[in-house]
Amino acid sequence: MTQFRDLVMANENFRREAKELNDRLDTFATERIGKYQAESSIYRFSNKPSGSFTADDVIDLGNDTIEYVHRLMWEAAKPVPNHEYRKYDGDLSSLTSTVFDLYSNEATYGLSKAVSGGLHRSGRIKTIGKPTRGALHVRLRPPTESFPRVTSFNRTGKEPFKPSNRDEADIRRQQAKARDNAKPVTTAVDPTIIPLPEPNPDSVMEYVVRITACNKALIHKAKKVEEEYNILNELAVKLQEQVRELEAQNEKSAWTKVVDKIATMREES
Repeated sequence: MTQFRDLVMANENFRREAKELNDRLDTFATERIGKYQAESSIYRFSNKPSGSFTADDVIDLGNDTIEYVHRLMWEAAKPVPNHEYRKYDGDLSSLTSTVFDLYSNEATYGLSKAVSGGLHRSGRIKTIGKPTRGALHVRLRPPTESFPRVTSFNRTGKEPFKPSNRDEADIRRQQAKARDNAKPVTTAVDPTIIPLPEPNPDSVMEYVVRITACNKALIHKAKKVEEEYNILNELAVKLQEQVRELEAQNEKSAWTKVVDKIATMREES
């Protein structure tokens, strides 16, 4: 892709770093070529020594390569209004083959795969939508941010997510909204059935919303039960008063009948 060649040629720092990286990668590959059945394996950065490279040298070479590619991608990526990250859509193999002097298409594929794994594992990029083989549709974090040193360049498992200041501000606003939402929830929820969140902002936010709604539902239900209890208690008190009145009336009525009966008996005699 000419845009990357133009980027490198137009910037003295990019041009000098590309030459230094090319020399290191060339030495690394030369010492490894012929030792593997597939040339895609010669750029596999691992925490083991290889030829004249110590284990730390190998890891340093991998990290320097992904850092350099990250900065090139950042320059070519599309800015997103009101966001710190940028969007990049492109073919990583075309980038590596344009910038680095590689042995073959198979070697290009191997280096691209290692670089892609390192970019994802370090949190420099995050895939947007469904992953597509051979293409990147990603968000890029700014190269000025601090990223962890990568020790494994295999892309496995879920991608780490590095929230920006804007991401964290969005999370705080959503949490405040969940707390302050005054809309009554009439459906009770058992909090024990709410699954624990995964270690990423979307999952934590979903958990906060669910547990907040659950708490509000339980509070709402408790208030309804309390109101119903108060109503029933008042009704019970009234019924008890009515029972006492009826008992008193029944007792008075019973005595009245006795007096009337005695009076009738006297008249008959």
